[in-house]
Amino acid sequence: MLVLTKADLVDNAREFVGRAATVQGDLAVESVNAKDAAALDGVRRWIDPRATVALLGSSGVGKSTLLNALAGRDVATTALRNNLLSAIGHQVRLSISQESTP
Repeated sequence: MLVLTKADLVDNAREFVGRAATVQGDLAVESVNAKDAAALDGVRRWIDPRATVALLGSSGVGKSTLLNALAGRDVATTALRNNLLSAIGHQVRLSISQESTP
């Protein structure tokens, strides 16, 4: 299954679903707005509670938002990501400054 997230950010999500479906004939494609619980029904049909589900995608595409929405949690992931990136950036700067010290 291929899930296209952030459907609320485009005028015609169906166009993207149609294009993605041509990649492989039997590939199920769903577009979702994770902030709309009703929009998740198509994804829920594919999730077996006894199965392991893996979400793949670049940073910022909505993986955590989708998981939180499916679990019924309203969590802002941007602040969490920014805090993590800030902490990682601090560690990188600290590492560089320690390596630069003779």
